[in-house]
Amino acid sequence: MDYWMIFTYTKGITSLIFTKCTNLKSTKPLTASLFALGFPLAILLLGCCQRSQSPVSGVMVVQNDSVLEVSNGIVKSEITLQSSHIIQTFYTMKDDHWELIAESLLRPGESREDVAPLYAVGPEYANEFRLMANEGFNSFRVVAKSEDEAHIQITGSIGEHQLEQTLSLKKGQDFFHIEVNATLSGTPPKLEYLLSSYIFSPPGEPDYTYVPALKRSDEDVVGDRKFFAPAAIIEKDGLMLAVVPDLDLINDHILFADGARPQKHPKIFAVPLDEYKNSFPMALDLSLNAEVADQPVLTYGFIDYWVEQHVYWRHENKGGAQVRTLSESTLNYGFDLFLNSGIPKYRGYQRISSFLWNRYGTRNFHLPRPQAMPFEEYARVCYPASFAYQGYNITEGPTITHRSGKPELESWQEWELDGEPVGGLRLSAPQWYQFIYNTGWWNNVCDATGIYFWGKKFNDSSLIDKARRIINFSLSAPQIEGMFPGLYNIEDKSWVRSLWEPPLLGYDPDSTECYWSFDKSDGAYQTASASVTAGFLLHYMNNCEDHPGILPFVQQYGDFLVRNMQPDGCVPGWFNEKLEPLPSLSWNADGGAHIWVLSELYGATGDNKHLEAAKRMARFMIEEVMP
Repeated sequence: MDYWMIFTYTKGITSLIFTKCTNLKSTKPLTASLFALGFPLAILLLGCCQRSQSPVSGVMVVQNDSVLEVSNGIVKSEITLQSSHIIQTFYTMKDDHWELIAESLLRPGESREDVAPLYAVGPEYANEFRLMANEGFNSFRVVAKSEDEAHIQITGSIGEHQLEQTLSLKKGQDFFHIEVNATLSGTPPKLEYLLSSYIFSPPGEPDYTYVPALKRSDEDVVGDRKFFAPAAIIEKDGLMLAVVPDLDLINDHILFADGARPQKHPKIFAVPLDEYKNSFPMALDLSLNAEVADQPVLTYGFIDYWVEQHVYWRHENKGGAQVRTLSESTLNYGFDLFLNSGIPKYRGYQRISSFLWNRYGTRNFHLPRPQAMPFEEYARVCYPASFAYQGYNITEGPTITHRSGKPELESWQEWELDGEPVGGLRLSAPQWYQFIYNTGWWNNVCDATGIYFWGKKFNDSSLIDKARRIINFSLSAPQIEGMFPGLYNIEDKSWVRSLWEPPLLGYDPDSTECYWSFDKSDGAYQTASASVTAGFLLHYMNNCEDHPGILPFVQQYGDFLVRNMQPDGCVPGWFNEKLEPLPSLSWNADGGAHIWVLSELYGATGDNKHLEAAKRMARFMIEEVMP
């Protein structure tokens, strides 16, 4: 029987003895009694008796004229009136004392060149429309309090704009729920941003940070188009701060803003938009060196951004370029501010992902949408429509012209190659419509597995024929020492390694210009794309039907992976036409796809070299990537 079992079994006795223990002047009689219960229990109970203070189980509020403190024994906030400003500090319980985790950001009033543009003030900025909510608060009051929860209201103004924040804490929670309301002056109301910012207080370089998007410049933010499971998380020495947006509030109070959510290529996604019905966006930011404070800053609130290359969201700060006219003057947003101690290194995200799943994921998972029909009906409707699709023209003006009457432009293309029937699906994006793709993003072999499945299900020989043509086509890719290209140009009947071409020499990780190769050569080989293709070839072989060319093709590629694995267990992301590894992404997180291929190869051939290589790569992923 272990300690926990003893403690659980004797919890009734424990409660009685602990109650008496607090009034004893000596522990000797208690010690004798405890040894009768067992030495492990004695140790546990003595530890409880000698503790200076048991955790507060309910919510407590203490205040005077200048300070209000609200806590629940797990987290605490102090709201302090200093001169004409409110300072908010946030703590978590660590080893029987309160540890400072965060405080509200107040920017320096003067213009400073070293401050990140998002947080800067000065003549080149539209300062009157750049509102940091925490800078306007100057009074507080208790709205409601009980043992189970408390609600604190903080109010103030910035210029003529009225601000209000409600800070709520419940019993047993490790986070504060914060809601911000603002009433803007002006007719019509205009705003560049309204943000809440917090400084992560523990000194030194963080152990771990997370936001759900990439930033490549100081002006980039994490746009709400990436708010699938959003959070900004930062850890240091077991302490964690996280800002988690309230997604329900975003949907309940939508503001419209003329010209919001701009993108450089307005027709590139083929979705016509009414620009007057674009919602005013929300965004997160985590900045390690904003120079507006000595420590990292986490930010959330209303702010517009440019859409750039799928994954970048840039706010243009200077000159009021993204000041927007809003549909109404009242704004509302909220978030949860998590404060934790004792977090295992690199594992704070687990608390946040669990919270997001319980609050949003479970609820949405059980909703029937977006699947409006049985999967079988999707297959019957979407496959024929996809095969016959002919793309669209990018033209000036608000309308999008879809092409028709040109069978040579249909998405599905098939032909004979050296006496073998081959075929594939074009990529539907208009700028790449001439290509058949076998990459990590779009992959015809992946499509073939589904097409074959439904062909068998419907007893449809035309679908089965298309799946087989895709496999024949993919196996026709020319291999050099096992490596093979990922694209086929239908117009000039040539293979293209990729549309990317990182340089072998003069590599600059801060530049993206050199990556694209539209007007250069045939790009670089990409191992991630090759592994996804090879993995789905083996998946087709194992789950659809065998093809005599699949295993030899993938074996050659698997040998390429084994030969080119670096000592740390990582395979470079790119190789040039001479199969020289390129410095860009020589260290990468693509190993999962490679492990898939090597593991399936071992299962098919029993060749131990593929198993050992998969294990080496797995160790690299576990030790270097997952943390």
